[in-house]
Amino acid sequence: MPISKSAWPMVGGAALLVAAILYVALAPAPKPPSSPPPPAPPASASVPSASPPPPPPASESSLPVGRISLAGRPDAQGVFLSWTLSSGFRAPDGFRVVRAVTASPAFPISPSQFLSEPTARSYEWAGKDGGTYHYRVCAWNGKTGSVAGCLAYSNDVLVTAPLPGQALSAGRGYQAVSGQLSLAASVEASGVALHWTADTSATFAGYELVRSEDDPDPFWPRSGAVYETSDRSNLTYLDVGAAKGHTYYYRVCARTAAALPDCGDVLTVSVPSPY
Repeated sequence: MPISKSAWPMVGGAALLVAAILYVALAPAPKPPSSPPPPAPPASASVPSASPPPPPPASESSLPVGRISLAGRPDAQGVFLSWTLSSGFRAPDGFRVVRAVTASPAFPISPSQFLSEPTARSYEWAGKDGGTYHYRVCAWNGKTGSVAGCLAYSNDVLVTAPLPGQALSAGRGYQAVSGQLSLAASVEASGVALHWTADTSATFAGYELVRSEDDPDPFWPRSGAVYETSDRSNLTYLDVGAAKGHTYYYRVCARTAAALPDCGDVLTVSVPSPY
């Protein structure tokens, strides 16, 4: 049936309503609002590289040997110790003398005495208790509480201290030997040339040539050495320090494992003025 013109507006409105409903029903669902992106992590601060750990303290097995030669003997005060250094070796901060009843005493475990002078070459360990002790000397480099403070240890010497009231042999602090360490000399323009026969001890540790102007019985270590060497075959020395018009007493001593050094005869040399 044809629609009257008067009904057209109603039909048109219904059609628009249907179209609107269909549009809403068929339209895609709106997307939810997107979340903001997470903030970028802050740039990590640069971490300085850690310092390398300090090296572990040196063990005694890593220390050089043969740099210090030690000798000891009992005397009226206790035990007298003396030592020499190998050529070129130095103790920058002095020495530590260590003592124990067991072999190879070491700092800081064993009792010790500190000598601050790098030039020290002897020490009197006072005490008369009749005890037998092991002694060593270490070249000190200033560090404390560790074996690292010792640059090198000497050999171990075993010495028995005197007893209270014990009368020690008031004689010599050396062993007189014959047939070796015989000294000869000639006066030359440049000084006094000395030569001697070799020491034959199985425990030879070095020669000490001593000189004195006022002691007719010089010996090492009481008398200062004008020359020392650990080479058994080195048997000559030129004493350029001998002054014109002076008379000197010379003697060669050998350091050994014994408490007392071996010493040869004294040689008297008069240096004329002029040569």
